[in-house]
Amino acid sequence: MHHQHHVLRHVCSVLATLDAGPPRAELATAPILQHWQTFRTLHGSVVLAGCVSGHPVLRDGPICTSGLLSLCPAGGWARTVSRWYRLGTPVSAGTPDETPIIPDNLAMALLIDGLQPLDLVETQSLLTLIRDCLRTACKRIAENS
Repeated sequence: MHHQHHVLRHVCSVLATLDAGPPRAELATAPILQHWQTFRTLHGSVVLAGCVSGHPVLRDGPICTSGLLSLCPAGGWARTVSRWYRLGTPVSAGTPDETPIIPDNLAMALLIDGLQPLDLVETQSLLTLIRDCLRTACKRIAENS
């Protein structure tokens, strides 16, 4: 329970900074996610999957991020529970007759994890709901502290 409380407090601090967008210095050094797409997990959270480079912990290649909190394709950034990402080309970019560029090992991992692809409208709707729920939980924590 202590770990969950710590994680929720971290998420609360991240939520408090989301409206301002990413600090330039943090975004400049953030990992880049290419060929990305949003997915809903079996637990209802939203994640990004794609090919990362410059991640401080993971090696370059296909990844699935921690829970997504905010996504701004026009601004070229995303915020997950753990960090900011710079967004490169999404999977859906290109001409309609192109096959999405998803590496085989990432496609297999997504299939195994049971992730469901989302379009940007679904993604933004779910992210709004998730942030609203998390903000409510954050208020309750603050009231009980």
